[in-house]
Amino acid sequence: MPEDKEITIYDIARHLNISATTVSRGLKDHPAINKNTRRKIAEAARFLGYRSNTFASSLRSKKTHTLGVIVPRLNSYFMSSVLAGMEKAASQENYNLIITQNPMPALAPGFAIMLLVLAFNLLGNGLRDALNVK
Repeated sequence: MPEDKEITIYDIARHLNISATTVSRGLKDHPAINKNTRRKIAEAARFLGYRSNTFASSLRSKKTHTLGVIVPRLNSYFMSSVLAGMEKAASQENYNLIITQNPMPALAPGFAIMLLVLAFNLLGNGLRDALNVK
């Protein structure tokens, strides 16, 4: 397959001469799909260079699995540590982070504390573990 073309489940289905529905279910380890067929689908997906399109999946499920984070400054050790912990915890739960900064002085005091409280509420123990908080 050409490298510039994104491989889809339809390409895998054509390659294996099965339906795209079977490929989709096989990639998700659906119990109705035979183990041998799931193995062939996984092998073909690797061989063809298939990567799941998270944007398309988000549109179908109406869930982006994305967290937006607004920080006052990105240039402090504290904030970079918090963001690294949030990213690690979010990643473990299959979430992505979108990070932006809003350096408005009026919002800066206490903003980091508010950010941490929100992050702990959203990500729970995963963030505590990532930040090594007891």
